[in-house]
Order: sequence, then structure tokens, then C-alpha cells
Amino acid sequence: MMVFKMTIVSKSLSIVELVQEMADALLAANSDFSDITSGFGDRCLYYTPDSLYIHFKPDWEYGLYFGFVGIRINVSTGWDGVLYEPTGTVYTMYIVVTAHAAYNANPTNLDSEAERDIWWNKKYQCIYYIDAGGLNLWYRNPYITNVDDSRTILFNLEIIPVADREYSDGFSDIFMSVIDYGTAFNASEEDKDYPSLRPFNYVGSANMWQYTTKAYSSAGTGELYIDFPWYYNDPGTFLDPIAQTKRWFVVDEANTDALPLDVVVWDDNGTTRSYLIVDMLTATETGPNYFIGIPFEVV
Repeated sequence: MMVFKMTIVSKSLSIVELVQEMADALLAANSDFSDITSGFGDRCLYYTPDSLYIHFKPDWEYGLYFGFVGIRINVSTGWDGVLYEPTGTVYTMYIVVTAHAAYNANPTNLDSEAERDIWWNKKYQCIYYIDAGGLNLWYRNPYITNVDDSRTILFNLEIIPVADREYSDGFSDIFMSVIDYGTAFNASEEDKDYPSLRPFNYVGSANMWQYTTKAYSSAGTGELYIDFPWYYNDPGTFLDPIAQTKRWFVVDEANTDALPLDVVVWDDNGTTRSYLIVDMLTATETGPNYFIGIPFEVV
């Protein structure tokens, strides 16, 4: 495997802009998605093979002990076109762009609609890749100076049909996961900061993926050895593997020659796949760090 340098330009998008761009790009990349009229800056797509509605919504919550701004994702069996909300069986997860912990007081900067609109419309650094197989989004909040509140996110929406799974398990093609760095409030408080969602098998606080080892560079050849994570039907137990992703992997930053914004090229039995290395730093670039590879295509 070769690693070569390439100049990558990160795009700056607000939360409101990102919701629209993700929906438009998914529609353009995969004809199994159709557009459902939505409102209030959100978007709803219908995924025909599973008869599911996927709803992306800029959202904002605050309370006594926490506050956050981000994108709520609802996956449901029905949709109310008058109230613009999901119906039937509904699973919900959240891409948290910024979060503040607070004790005995409302979080600063997140306790009014005016402040909400400021955070919704700020420009955030992002790199995303969308094709017929799904979406990989790297998103960073560069504004927070408190390390406890900083956040870098990787959101994966992966479409894995039955033919590419270990067996036909009767659940959806859709696999969603969020990997982030930053302080996350307790998911049980609002049931939104869940990192894993697959209709209608699992939504919850346990990762539904696992890898054996991080990608590392050979001490002899310098080539990068990749271990792609597996998705499981039993998060936390990990005895029921259902599919292996080829869309992302975790890199051992201490034992690799690949650095952020490098492009890694892999020969997958005659199919050339390329991956962009991104970092998961805090906004202040302090604290723990790790790298992740996501799909990359030279246009």
C-alpha cells in the first residue's frame, strides 16, 4: 500500500447548510432515496428498499445540567407531512456539534433561541464523502476554547445490502455511527447522544462496531496494514458479526507514517480504493488524538 501527499481543501458549512447539502448529495448519489417535502430547515428522505424515512434536523436543547447544538437524525416507518415529524416506529440519534456541561445553572451561550441561531449559522470545518454506498462526514467545531467542550465528529451512514452481510438478518440496510472527541452528556438524560443506530435492531450508547487492531505502518516496508471494523447485531457482547465496513478505519497514530490529509491507496482485489486520513483533535488541539481513514476520490 502506498501513501502519498495531496492538498485537500476543507469546506466550511453551517449546521443549516450541512443538512441541506447532505440530503441533496445523498439524493444525487443513490436513486433509492427520494425527497420528502419538509420544513423549518430540516430534510426528510425516503429510502425505498426498507420503506424508511430518514429525517435530518438542525436541533438545540438545553437544561439544568447540559446544553447542545447539532443535527438530530430520526429514522422512522412513517412521516407526518403536516407537522413535519416522524411517526410509527422511530429511532433517534444525534450529531452533537457543540455541547456545554453546566451544574445548577443553564449552560452559557446555549440558553436562548438567539444564541441557538448563532451556533446554527456559524461555519464549521467539514470534509465529507458521499456515494451510492453512503456518507462519511468529518466535522469540527473550531470555536470552543475550553477543552472539555470541544468536539470533532465523524458521522458514518453506511448502506450494506443483504448480499454484503454475513446472513439475512431481517433488519435494515442502514448502519449509522458517530465517533467523536469532546465531552458528551449522559445519553440517558435526553436519549439523543447515541453513537449507534440500525433500524430496527439497535439504537443506544454502545458502539455497534469493533476492530481487532488499529491500522499501522510496517516497520520493514512502511506499508499501511488496515483492519476494517465489523458491525455487530449485539453491541457490547460482540458475538454476532453481521457486516464489515470498507468505508472507514481507525489508525494507530503512534505507529504509522500516514498523517492527516495524506491519501492512502489500497488495491482491493483489483479495485483501487483511496482513503483520506483525518485527525480527531480537540478544537484547542490538546488532549488525546487519533486518526481515521475515510473514503476519498480524486475528481
